[in-house]
Amino acid sequence: MFARPLHPYTIGLLRSVPRLDRPRDSRLATIEGLPPNLLDPPSGCRFAARCAAKIALCDSDPGLIEIAPGQRSACHRAAELAQGDAARLGLGTVPPAVAVAAKGQAARPLLEVVHLKKFFHVGRKGPGHEALTVRAVNDVSFEVYPGETVGLVGESGCGKTTIGRNILKLDDPTDGEIRFDGRDLAHASRRQMQAVRRRIQVIFQDPYSSLNPRMTVGQIIAEPLNVYRLEPTRKASNERAADLLGQVGLYPYMAERYPHELSGGQRQRVGIARALAMKPDVIVCDEPVSALDVSIQGQIINLLEDLQGRYGLTYLFIAHDLAVVRHISDRVIVMYLGRIMEIASRDTLYDNPQHPYTKALLDAAPIPDPEVERTRVTRVLRGELPSPLNPPSGCVFHTRCPIADEACRQVIPELRRVGSDHHAACIKVGL
Repeated sequence: MFARPLHPYTIGLLRSVPRLDRPRDSRLATIEGLPPNLLDPPSGCRFAARCAAKIALCDSDPGLIEIAPGQRSACHRAAELAQGDAARLGLGTVPPAVAVAAKGQAARPLLEVVHLKKFFHVGRKGPGHEALTVRAVNDVSFEVYPGETVGLVGESGCGKTTIGRNILKLDDPTDGEIRFDGRDLAHASRRQMQAVRRRIQVIFQDPYSSLNPRMTVGQIIAEPLNVYRLEPTRKASNERAADLLGQVGLYPYMAERYPHELSGGQRQRVGIARALAMKPDVIVCDEPVSALDVSIQGQIINLLEDLQGRYGLTYLFIAHDLAVVRHISDRVIVMYLGRIMEIASRDTLYDNPQHPYTKALLDAAPIPDPEVERTRVTRVLRGELPSPLNPPSGCVFHTRCPIADEACRQVIPELRRVGSDHHAACIKVGL
């Protein structure tokens, strides 16, 4: 299936997956268009409308035909694909690499997180009724510069989303500062936050539960415009909503539809349009593609990059898929159990990871090629993720680290410079 796919749709799916073992391209290859409406399915091959290799014969149903022992394909051109003619048919399996222009970094960060802490008190336990506290984010600091994309990665439960919620002031920090354009948001009043909220927006992970099911798409997008009175009339707000739908690759008539009438990818585009409505400076993208299939995921990532180039947007991109983060990010922050393990530019971190946890994450990332997977050496992390109710002393990663010693159990490592654009929180780095 992976070595010799014999259907254009399978080839398209494999092309859509960002891979760590190949050069980063300027854009992800995608399957353009949308799946057909099953209320009125097309005759013939159901993939024909989206297929680059379509011919007149595709108007008839191809049926599932055995092309090779144990391999069947519902494609009239499968025999040609079996002969290695994918490129000639416009279905090359590997898109060409394109050089990506480097972004210049502004002199002053737009967003600064300084010694941020967020603890949750979850009850009491034991004879002394000792308080139980989850240290979700524990002394985290980083900067985000105008026009860049900073990827925030780590295992589930490491505190990524909590940082995003604190930046958005959906949760109040326990300690520390969050400075946006020089203003401290951590201690800002409700009135002070009203002006800031227009400039910081969010794209949520679940494109269905984040949309009001009782409102049409047009109403969802126009609502913030009406609340902040950004347009003179409701008619102007509706026209602006229709324009935003066009900017994110949807049709204006979809403004009359409800969220349940759209696909997952279309709903996520609505969420993006709603965020764009406020003309923000920063968008917190909280795992915006994790709920989507790979073909739609590629379309959304390309859309985010296009919008960033058009409007100069700044993204904090929270995700756990290392290949996706590598594709879209300029710098990457790696977190573990509420603390930052490593910060570096994208190419530096992926080409030369310094922290043992970052190395383990990259080793664990699967590559969609059975031959590569069989030959590469992998290092699997031992043990389980410790409970944030009782994090380990010293370095929080030492219980699973292959090079930890007694000093790692006692000393909390600070982020220190290991290169011009590279910081790691490990006392072993550089030794």
